[in-house]
Amino acid sequence: MTKKLFNSTLLYTLAHACVDGLSVLTVFQNQFFYDYQEMFFFVILYNILAFAGQPFAGLILDKTNRKKEVVLFSFILLFEGFLLPLPKLMKVILVGVGNCLFHTAAGAEILIKAKERMWPLGVFVSTGAFGVTLGTLYWDSTTVRTIFLIASILIAALICFIPQLKILANESKTKIKWGFLIACALLFCISIRSFMGFAKTVKFDIMLYPLIITAFVFAGKAIGGILCDRFGIKKVILISVPLAALFFFLGPLNVAFWGLAQLFVNISMPITLFLLYKTVPQRPAFIFGLAASFLLPGLFILYLIPVQVQNWVFLTIFIINYILLLLSFKGIYGEKIFCKK
Repeated sequence: MTKKLFNSTLLYTLAHACVDGLSVLTVFQNQFFYDYQEMFFFVILYNILAFAGQPFAGLILDKTNRKKEVVLFSFILLFEGFLLPLPKLMKVILVGVGNCLFHTAAGAEILIKAKERMWPLGVFVSTGAFGVTLGTLYWDSTTVRTIFLIASILIAALICFIPQLKILANESKTKIKWGFLIACALLFCISIRSFMGFAKTVKFDIMLYPLIITAFVFAGKAIGGILCDRFGIKKVILISVPLAALFFFLGPLNVAFWGLAQLFVNISMPITLFLLYKTVPQRPAFIFGLAASFLLPGLFILYLIPVQVQNWVFLTIFIINYILLLLSFKGIYGEKIFCKK
């Protein structure tokens, strides 16, 4: 089971980078032929389709065992949007829907197969940052576009050989007390993380700055689940959030500090996803899609209110995030927060 889990996680992880890369490359394709307002519309439309649509797709996918087939169908939509000479609007719709279906179906597969292990969750979501960054920076590079296309075709072909799940989801019927409130708290934490990931972007005169920060984001998500499996969720929360706050305020001094801030902020990603899944284990696709959709509020706030936020506001956000994560953990596992266990 461990080998099968590793192989499927590796393939879906690589696929995640390719899917996000193809999507962004398609959205920004020929961007200089469109004015700013038109491009802004396409970016917003893509994000709404790719993220806001995931909970609805999840509700449908939780009723079927055909999640692998949905992943393969999502690649077909992405290839059509990327390759066919269609109107720009149709291209964006195709890749937006394709991205939505991939994340929901693949995310549900990982949640179900991982069971009580968290490392697959963090590893799976980590590579999306590279896909988005490379697609944004090199949208006009024929080499980058060709690499993403060939890699996507090969990975989609390999996914065909992943064994199909025999079960729909975790059949546990145990209900967690205050589960709805815990879920709301975790969704709020996800929006906070999204806001912190984009807000107060520190600029350094370094050519590879976007790739450096993306590497820290990738590392944070990837090691978050690994650390939780090794040391426990509670210890990781207790240590990582204060360190995120510390390096966030030191960030303007050095690019490494800002990178470490992003690393520790993103460590909570697999934590929130895993704890959210524990509240409704019968609906893995819906839960994964719901978690992804709550990345949008933080992003849209920054689009609509492009002002410099005061440090005391961020400190308040960190404190709220800290409290909600710890209370959510306590509500699910019933452990005392400050104890040796």
